[in-house]
Amino acid sequence: MFASETSIAPDIVDRGGWIDAISLYAFFLVLNVVGNATYRFEAHAPWLQLGQSILILFITLAAVAIQRRRGHPRFAIGSLWDASRRLWWLWLIALGIALFTANMQGTFASHSVLWYLWLATGVALASVTEEFLFRGAIQTSINSTSLGRRTFLSFRFGTLISAFLFSCSHFLLLMDRVALSRVLFEVLSALPLALVTGYIYQRTSNLWYGTILHALGNLGGA
Repeated sequence: MFASETSIAPDIVDRGGWIDAISLYAFFLVLNVVGNATYRFEAHAPWLQLGQSILILFITLAAVAIQRRRGHPRFAIGSLWDASRRLWWLWLIALGIALFTANMQGTFASHSVLWYLWLATGVALASVTEEFLFRGAIQTSINSTSLGRRTFLSFRFGTLISAFLFSCSHFLLLMDRVALSRVLFEVLSALPLALVTGYIYQRTSNLWYGTILHALGNLGGA
């Protein structure tokens, strides 16, 4: 006889939620550390670097999908169509701002095909993968615990913690020999985005709102 969800002891639910969140975050970090460590051996093979980055994102997304299928956790995804049509006017404004910002930074100047493929990877695939991992899996896992059910300024603690973890993950840029000042900028600028997308997901249970915002933010910062 299977135990119902309400009959599971709180300490078991807490332990399971934390294990799911920590294991997924650790998997993401290790995968990226290993990937970044091999880039130096591919310095003269930029296409191989791109392929490896895409592979890392797909592996991460696959791991999240497998965990979701197993119910660790089975987080809500929502409808992309609903997220797109309900706030279409806001997306148009945000897209205009992102395109203007990207243009000011020279994104649409003359670049190689490879550069634009990197851009597409960062805007589309990375946004989907990171939102599904951090807002979908990790945030939901922590919010299922007794700590995660508490709130601070309307933010559930799981929402705050997942945003902090997402922000800290940008320290991985140090492995690419990015200047510390730039890395700190990326870490600090990622936190507000993660808080906004996390809170939206907390309220709507639709990952696509945050994914669209995330993609537009990556485009504007390209």
